Amino acid sequence: MFYLVPGVLSHLANLSLLAGPAGAALHYVLAMIAFALTVCGFVETGCLRGNPGANRYGAHPLAR
Repeated sequence: MFYLVPGVLSHLANLSLLAGPAGAALHYVLAMIAFALTVCGFVETGCLRGNPGANRYGAHPLAR
């Protein structure tokens, strides 16, 4: 989800450049949406803390 949707939007943004000035505006809108989804995916998968406590993979590795 975090890779597929921004990739498709980026591809559509590049294709919209062929439509002239209106396509250029659409390109920037689609590119900004793709970038926002990429940043959201990065924060969601790489920056947020996981669930506290033990889980099926063992004890929490950062527990004191």
